[in-house]
Amino acid sequence: MSGDGNLLQNLFTNAWGWVLIILFFNGAIIIHELGHFLAAKWRGLKVERFSIFGLGPKIFGWRGKDGVEYCFCWIPFGAFVALPQLADMKALEGDSDDADTLPSISYADKMIVAFAGPFFNLVLAVLLATAVWVAGTPTRSSVETNVIGYVTPELSIDAETSVPSPAAKAGLQPGDRILQIDGEPVTDFQDISMLIATGSGRDAAGNPRVKLLIDRDGDILPIEAFPVLSTYNERSGRDIRRIGIAPAQNLRVGAIMPNSPAERAGLQPGDMIKAVDGEKLYNLRSLNDYIDGHVGETVTLALIRDGKPITLEVSPASVPWTKPLARLAPIDQPEAYAEFMPMYEPGESGNPASPNTEARVILFDVAENSPLADQFHPGDTLLSIGSTPVNSLSSLIAAANADEPGPALTFSQEGKDYVFQGIDDWQASLVDPITMAMIGFSLQDDLIIAHPTPPEQFVASLRMIGRVLGSLVSPRSDIGFKDLNGAIGIGRLVHSFSSPDIFETKWDGFRAALAFAVILNVNLALLNLLPIPVLDGGHMTIATVSKLLGRPMPRSLIEAATGVFVVLLFGLMAYITLFDSLDWVGDAESKRQAIRNQAYYIPVAFPEKTE
Repeated sequence: MSGDGNLLQNLFTNAWGWVLIILFFNGAIIIHELGHFLAAKWRGLKVERFSIFGLGPKIFGWRGKDGVEYCFCWIPFGAFVALPQLADMKALEGDSDDADTLPSISYADKMIVAFAGPFFNLVLAVLLATAVWVAGTPTRSSVETNVIGYVTPELSIDAETSVPSPAAKAGLQPGDRILQIDGEPVTDFQDISMLIATGSGRDAAGNPRVKLLIDRDGDILPIEAFPVLSTYNERSGRDIRRIGIAPAQNLRVGAIMPNSPAERAGLQPGDMIKAVDGEKLYNLRSLNDYIDGHVGETVTLALIRDGKPITLEVSPASVPWTKPLARLAPIDQPEAYAEFMPMYEPGESGNPASPNTEARVILFDVAENSPLADQFHPGDTLLSIGSTPVNSLSSLIAAANADEPGPALTFSQEGKDYVFQGIDDWQASLVDPITMAMIGFSLQDDLIIAHPTPPEQFVASLRMIGRVLGSLVSPRSDIGFKDLNGAIGIGRLVHSFSSPDIFETKWDGFRAALAFAVILNVNLALLNLLPIPVLDGGHMTIATVSKLLGRPMPRSLIEAATGVFVVLLFGLMAYITLFDSLDWVGDAESKRQAIRNQAYYIPVAFPEKTE
């Protein structure tokens, strides 16, 4: 029943995700083309075809009384309007049977029809922005601040490499309020992250540099930091400038764990933690770092409870939060290891942190140079070593370290048993569970509903678009075309608004999609107004140049220029799509890894205190 429920939930989530994509992503393109269509009809232009939904071959259609062929097409993306009197569209829409016999259209007709698409996107953006203003959009209170809450000691630049954090090296501290990034005022962490990522500052040696202006206890200080490029998707290789800071957050206590030091000390839901042993706290990670070095000791928490300051003494405890593992490796090659993990069935009793607890034992990780790597994979079940059945980590270790010469390992893989012959001179050892210093509480959810006005949303969208375009044309930035999102990337982003892992309710996801649709429509409008052939701005530019010259530009020149830019445009789209697809593969691999790792973690529980 549980499996059926999960299946139905996944199906519904995917269906809801596709609804969001069709409504907001495809909807923006359909509205754009509808603008061209209605303007063309108003100005008396011939409209050959209006694909209401989709591109490519026609699924079905009909010819209206106005002579227009209306249709739905197989490729479920976008829409288009065929306008044969716009000569520069030939490269995209092909020759029309009567394109040369139709009357020419006026300069005003061309400008109105070309501008109508972006105009309709802007009108839709205004309507959507008004809806966001009224309904609100979900965000986090921590995102709405420009105060640094935590400075990471190290920063990962790829899956295997970490470097000292640029923020730590620059001397940034929790509590610093960032006022400016590279001379531009900032008010929240979204601005801060965007300006760092799209920055083009470099020092004399060509290294990325960012100039910050901060407020530290009333002192205004200029600080230089040198961002590193941090890869966020191993498959695509897409990376971003980062310095290693996190926003300040309200440390308001949510739930208290049973038998925890927090419960024994009298911590209560709603308490606001302000400091530990006199050290002011701005982020939960700072508290975790502090108590990690004070396990078993007594620390003093400064709180605000019901508006009044109080203090509590609490002793952090170390609790296991992962299962133990058994490591098996050749004695002379300890790096060629294989690690095994117990898998407990629902309802099984026993201590999950003990190697003696009976469980099915699976292969958890295997080194690339391990003899087992070619044949076996994480998730395969280890059934026995030699003649000894394996039903716990302890039994695995005992059997592997027994005097039996060259015992064989029997695995179950996809319902079939396989044997790995002989593990002479191998040794098994126990990898203890990872422990974590904890007090035993969780924070209240900091989700808030913001109500930005339509002008605020438009200004934010324009600033974002301007920063990205500026970074694209700047040779000093680290933003390139590979970092842009195409149809796949945008579609996946819109689909993510349906994920229960991100938004607890579909209403919150819908409101987030509304806010993104504002940015999308403003983006679509402005990019289409760029004076590039094949875009609406290109049509307007060609019409204007012809008007100034007093004669039409040579059709051959228009078609040649349009053809060149069609090739460039589709080449760019293919290039971006490649990286979007690699991102998708990389994210899928990361998700599978995360699911596998979830089985490694155990529910954190504090033992009952005995008198």
